[in-house]
Amino acid sequence: MEVNAQVMQALLSTAALLLLVISMRATQLLPAGRESDKIVEVELPERSLAMLPPESETKRIAITFYTAPAPFDGAEGMRQKLAIHSWLHLDLRPDVVLMGRHPSLKTFAETLQPYVTVDSDIDITFMGNPMFHSMIGRVQASSSEIVVLIDPNLVLLNDFTAAITKVRAVDSNWLLVVKPIHTTIFPFELQGSSGSWLHSDGLYVEPDEVRKIVRQKGSSGDCYGPGLWAWNKADAQLHAGVIPPFVYGSGHHSEWLLTEALVSKYRTVIDGSDVITLVAPQHVASRIYNGDGALGRPWDVAGNRVLAMQYGSLYYRPADLSNVTVKLIKCGEKLRRGLCLYNRTDLLEACKPHNRKLRLAQKVDPQASRDWFKFSQWFGRSSSDRGVQALDCKTIASLTNEYVRCPRLTKKSIKVSELWLPFSLEALASRVASPDKVIILSVAGDSYRTMLMSWVCSLRRLNISNYLVYALDDELYQHAVSQGVPVVKSSQTMRVSRDDCHFGTKCFQEVTKMKSRTVLHLLQLGFKVLFSDVDVYWFQNPIQEMMAYGPGTLVAQTDQYNETEAANLPRRLNSGFYFAWSDRATVAAFVKIVKHAMTSNMSEQPSFYDTMCGLDGVYRVGDDKCVEPDTNVTAIFLDRRTYPNGASGNHWEQRDVRKSCEQQGCRVLHNNWVSGRERKLKRQIAAGLWDYDETTRMCVTHRKKVQS
Repeated sequence: MEVNAQVMQALLSTAALLLLVISMRATQLLPAGRESDKIVEVELPERSLAMLPPESETKRIAITFYTAPAPFDGAEGMRQKLAIHSWLHLDLRPDVVLMGRHPSLKTFAETLQPYVTVDSDIDITFMGNPMFHSMIGRVQASSSEIVVLIDPNLVLLNDFTAAITKVRAVDSNWLLVVKPIHTTIFPFELQGSSGSWLHSDGLYVEPDEVRKIVRQKGSSGDCYGPGLWAWNKADAQLHAGVIPPFVYGSGHHSEWLLTEALVSKYRTVIDGSDVITLVAPQHVASRIYNGDGALGRPWDVAGNRVLAMQYGSLYYRPADLSNVTVKLIKCGEKLRRGLCLYNRTDLLEACKPHNRKLRLAQKVDPQASRDWFKFSQWFGRSSSDRGVQALDCKTIASLTNEYVRCPRLTKKSIKVSELWLPFSLEALASRVASPDKVIILSVAGDSYRTMLMSWVCSLRRLNISNYLVYALDDELYQHAVSQGVPVVKSSQTMRVSRDDCHFGTKCFQEVTKMKSRTVLHLLQLGFKVLFSDVDVYWFQNPIQEMMAYGPGTLVAQTDQYNETEAANLPRRLNSGFYFAWSDRATVAAFVKIVKHAMTSNMSEQPSFYDTMCGLDGVYRVGDDKCVEPDTNVTAIFLDRRTYPNGASGNHWEQRDVRKSCEQQGCRVLHNNWVSGRERKLKRQIAAGLWDYDETTRMCVTHRKKVQS
């Protein structure tokens, strides 16, 4: 045994000597002092290393969060509440604005006043979904120093404070974007006014531990854009051009906006995903960054795809987060004391000859700091000993290449080239009708597109949602769908002339007869119908007032222009604004009207009067009624003071048309008694009774600047 031990010791000594010789020989063969072995210094401007300001200074940042939540019901409502509370507990103490019209938003906000408010002045689809372009418009109207648009389901941790404080110091116009981290589970709740995180096991957890768990267990492989956008309210827009009317939550609006921001170069786009912890439970389908439209209805998803392909640069020059070259990263030992902005393109150039370290140094040259993100111009200079940190070139390369290229929008991915709704007239009427089965109907062609949209906006302003549009041509149908309007395309599409379809023309006659046939169809389906031409401006909702007359009545506006004469004189029933019940007698009377119009070589309007009041008014009762003898249905002519036509009350001749009509208690004002589409448009726009901006495709009446 002793001999074996000695042999083993001798073998080990020989092996060690042999390894030493090999090592020395290998060292001699290596070139001396390779450049790649050195630590390379890249000096950065002094602002490139962020120090968290004192808490009192942090709180002075005027910052407002905007979000468009779903109704606060069920599990999704609970997730949204957790997310919003996480924002409110940030050191920044932001204000939060909930964009939407569902009553639950106001109920939730009332418990958190004055920090949480509701902005209902946004455009929504008939299904209740916010329109993305309108959301951006409301955020842009804010007076806050910094604004944030964030998905309502995303929890935000307090590392956002250091990041936004860092980016705030940048002199230029900037746009910060953050992609979320998906987690299979988020077992934390916020407790009390202190905002402490409580684990589901009943133990309190430090924020750093929550962040650590999320980043270790979560995945940030989302390909379809940011879940958080933040920008300073400077003089620059986010992008060139106008945002199409995307339906929020149905895909493509997020990557479209990112592409336009990068292409337009109005702002420096900064990716803060590495240092800002934005949490999304994996089972939650996000609204703002959901690219495949899993949350959206099929027709909304298809519509967003068509809009994304037709407008802007997304189809031709698509971009995702991998195209954002300016990045906010952690470059110190502690996140709160070491944030750096760097340009990935420039640093990769600096890294090309090296494979070890880049030393990031604080630059004290004020002249150089003016151009804060062109890092390559400081390459190779000496640095001070203060604030020196190091990054591995390989790490930079991996950070640059960490995003996978997203699937691109192609013609093959667009299964339909047109916008559409999968509803028949009956199905859509059933969906939008009020609880008492009332439908507000208008019929129009593309020549009256803008006037239709102003009419729709006036209803939205009054929070009226039980309306429906019957489109006479494909062009108007497509436009109405893109604007979230409940619309059905006529089975007999017709070409409506832009300038030759006014009162008295053959086109006008054909259009009006289509109106009465559509009303009859709805009445036969059991719906009460308030018909309104698109040139009727609404000041109030008149439905309850008109329903008060009861079944067996046809309540209509008079077309009488002479204030001293009776409202029900021959041919003075205006078929551009009336209310009909769906009882058997009224439907029978309406059948007679439609049949009379089919045999007439005039418009439908004379058929209304001749059927309900008789030839030369033989069925007149008093000054404001007629009774049709076969059905015993009463035609009631509305008061000209509250339902004035275009020639009564002299409202259109007043300097302030709105004030004149509102003082008299107008429910509506008809823009008739003027010939030609252009003259109608000019008169209504000049009077200020116009609620639609054709350029932005948004409702604009009473659009106020949000104070934060």
